[in-house]
Amino acid sequence: MVDKYACLFLIFLKTRGWRMRHVRIITLILLLFFSGYNAGLEAGERIDLNRATKEELIELPGIGPVLAERIIQFRRQHGGFRGVEELLEVKGIGRKRFERIKDLVVVSETPGLDREDGRQKRR
Repeated sequence: MVDKYACLFLIFLKTRGWRMRHVRIITLILLLFFSGYNAGLEAGERIDLNRATKEELIELPGIGPVLAERIIQFRRQHGGFRGVEELLEVKGIGRKRFERIKDLVVVSETPGLDREDGRQKRR
């Protein structure tokens, strides 16, 4: 993301004159858009499907409140996820959406999954 900022900022600084005004405006709009963009996850960070809260699941691309709730409901009904591929069994998650998020999630063992939100119970 930093490279996008740097490139857009350089374009913004280098453009001059009345003819390039539209380029500056578009670049400024893109800078504002990307500065407000929040990917949600840090680089290399993964969300554990068996312990994630609704808010954590919503950080995944293409997962909103409804799908996050369906994932939690599936987890409760089946005693947790045994593999990332089980996401395909959740209504609303098809092959395309699965391909976008499969590298952002992980499945851990499921002991202690007795809380309503799916977080591991502290001992």
